[in-house]
Amino acid sequence: MRTGQRSFNRTRAVVVVCATLAAGLTTAVPAGVASPDEPSLDQVRDRVERLHRDAEEANERYLQLVDQIGETRKQLKATRQDVRDQQASFSKIKKRVTASLVADATDSPLGTTGELLTSDDPEQFIDGLGAMQAYNTTQNDLLAEYSTMSGELQSRETQLEEQLDSIDKAKQKMADEKAEVDKKADEAEDVLDELEAEQREALLNDPDGDGDGPSRDEDRDPTVDTGDGTTDASGAAAAAIAFAKDQLGEPYVYGAAGPDSWDCSGLTSGAYASAGIALPRSSSSQAGAGTPVSSSDMQPGDLVFYYTPISHVAIYLGDGLIIHAPHPGSSVEIVGVSTMPVTAVRRVA
Repeated sequence: MRTGQRSFNRTRAVVVVCATLAAGLTTAVPAGVASPDEPSLDQVRDRVERLHRDAEEANERYLQLVDQIGETRKQLKATRQDVRDQQASFSKIKKRVTASLVADATDSPLGTTGELLTSDDPEQFIDGLGAMQAYNTTQNDLLAEYSTMSGELQSRETQLEEQLDSIDKAKQKMADEKAEVDKKADEAEDVLDELEAEQREALLNDPDGDGDGPSRDEDRDPTVDTGDGTTDASGAAAAAIAFAKDQLGEPYVYGAAGPDSWDCSGLTSGAYASAGIALPRSSSSQAGAGTPVSSSDMQPGDLVFYYTPISHVAIYLGDGLIIHAPHPGSSVEIVGVSTMPVTAVRRVA
């Protein structure tokens, strides 16, 4: 065999061996180990958490619009009543002006000034001048009142139209925000659907990946009585806490306010409604209710707000614990107050 042929055969043999080794290495990768192109469970966890946060923020904007429409409707009711009152007053003044003008034309065809100028009695002429001035003042006042009321009525009618337009625009924004909530929630669900059942369960049971269980940063306290446990609270605060505890285990649903599913502010507003205290629907609006409290002075029943901008709320139970409706795929639960970054605390009872 010639040297060139032997060299070619050796080269071909090396190529075959390398290909065989490469194939062996490829098939030797254990099943279940993610390839470099696949995201790790931590990356999936971060993405799901971000999508849930995006959906929660969109849900918060949606609920703010609910509050806005509710407030505008209250104003609208008052404006409509004002318009009715203004229309009634305007109608009266209009009749007075019309009657005055008709009477003037009927009683004095030449006009008051013309009659005075044609008078042959000097005293009557002098007396008439004073009467004419008084008459003109009355007429001017009447016409001025007519003009003022006409302007006020027009202003209130314009305000009414603006309020109606504001409600229409808010409703459109609500539809947009609801679509954003659904989009982000569906994306999160799609990400979870791509996981194996075991991985999905692990992620939902440990959203933070810290091995501590169901909360975002802290484990549940296994010593906590999540049913009828006593809480150091009284009055409306105790009633709200008791209501919230009755909802333990019920699912989180965006925009839900009971009776069998909740979002975070739906749970807090429902809890305090049961105690006779009305709260706005969104967590950011609830953050304006009551009085501010420092984190070091929290008492059972206080509302604890999270994130910037505020998009989550819970009820403080005491002993460093809260009860809240966390996010899709979870249910009403009791966790540590530092589960999420605290932004504000308010006392409403």
